[in-house]
Amino acid sequence: MLYWVEPRVNFRQGDPSYSTTNEPERNTARRALEIYVSDLREEIVKTEKRECREALHEEKAILERVIEQLSI
Repeated sequence: MLYWVEPRVNFRQGDPSYSTTNEPERNTARRALEIYVSDLREEIVKTEKRECREALHEEKAILERVIEQLSI
């Protein structure tokens, strides 16, 4: 079961806090986030409260941007 957490990520392209030191670390982080986003999609479908669903969509969008940056 996933628990909703208010997203507090301030994502900026090139932000050093999103950089890892090597490719295996980037790949591992990206894969973990991809798995979480997949689970998050299922949770969005099951969520009845509109406010919570909107927050989950926002979190998913943020994580997808992070995944994109880790793929560069």
